[in-house]
Amino acid sequence: MVNIVRNELIKLITVTGRTRNRNGFETGEECQENEIFAEVKSVGRTEYYDALRAGVKTSRIFDVHPEDYQMGCIAKDDKTYRPSRVIYEGTEYRIGRTYCKSIDSMEITCEEVE
Repeated sequence: MVNIVRNELIKLITVTGRTRNRNGFETGEECQENEIFAEVKSVGRTEYYDALRAGVKTSRIFDVHPEDYQMGCIAKDDKTYRPSRVIYEGTEYRIGRTYCKSIDSMEITCEEVE
């Protein structure tokens, strides 16, 4: 059995709505942030080039506990909002894919927001 070390703090960002000014123009987002522990992984060569062929630039993988990820899922207005971004060491990443590997392990595959 592989021992997973989740010793890095990341922020899951869940967008639950948009804010608008009095003229109806969008001015921002309503977000909820949740800090959780993760194991930070680099993207392997094969994964990187396979994603690039599909038009996705994968730059970081975070391994988290599925229950921790669920803390970022927000039920509001009969909808469930899932985390869409991760902030790690001041860098923002867009979540491209989540994959539940086991009952104790979920991978969040991300690309850096430029």
